[in-house]
Amino acid sequence: MNNFSIARVGLLLRRDILQNWKDFLKYMGLFYAAVLCAEMMILCTDTTEELEYALRAHFENVRLNAVCQNICLLFYLWAIVGTSYTFSCLRTQAKRATGLMLPATKGEKFVSLLLTYSVVWWMGSVVAVFAADLTRFICLLPTKHHYSLVWGNMLPYVGDLFSDVYEIVTQVSWSEGRLRRLLILITAFPWTASVFLLGNSLFRKRPLILTILSLIMVWALLAGLTAAIGNTYGASVFQTFYSPDADAKPYLFIEILIFFTLCFVNIYGAYRIFGRTQIIRRRWWGFRKAKR
Repeated sequence: MNNFSIARVGLLLRRDILQNWKDFLKYMGLFYAAVLCAEMMILCTDTTEELEYALRAHFENVRLNAVCQNICLLFYLWAIVGTSYTFSCLRTQAKRATGLMLPATKGEKFVSLLLTYSVVWWMGSVVAVFAADLTRFICLLPTKHHYSLVWGNMLPYVGDLFSDVYEIVTQVSWSEGRLRRLLILITAFPWTASVFLLGNSLFRKRPLILTILSLIMVWALLAGLTAAIGNTYGASVFQTFYSPDADAKPYLFIEILIFFTLCFVNIYGAYRIFGRTQIIRRRWWGFRKAKR
């Protein structure tokens, strides 16, 4: 069985969802509670100074925009958590035996797991956000902290993000630091998710924590290397890149290209490690256990 079949991917995807629906409900319940707590903390606190100069409608809009920002941040982090659970169904020997013996290619199994813990995970997260917002709306309805549903502000907020990205690409300049940081944030998400996907394939136990620790070590090394280069060759090395008068378009497109290249490398590395997975696992990265 060497041909890649979309039909088999669909069957595997259905099987993965039916097999792991209890875990999905548990994880989405945690995300539901996190979003509900965030909304309650933001909307159930009064600020006297704001009420003195702001009208009710403006004050409500400010609060709801703050909720939108926090929900987007939680959704971003939760999507990363979902990626780090991609191969959680292969942790035990029994589950590996069941999964690896399925009549499908390893590429089809990899794509099915990736879709399950990315697209399906995101869809479940959106449902959890909607449920949390509706719960908050109903619970606070008879109180003075009653606000409208956040979705009325969320859709324009997300639309503004994409319009800002378009503005960066078409009218970019270094003076627009906020828009540039926004593009880097959106571009970095696929890379960050791919890093945690690779970490999930490398680390058998606690992949989320170990991947975070690995990232901290890598960033510390890069920061030390950057400082060493600056001390050796002077700050002029970075002046061209950070000059406010420079045309930022080439550098931004180079950043995008680098991020997506690294993203592809990480996903391909995760696929290669997944392809070497066996029912009776060896030690790290394919090394055999020492015979006694």
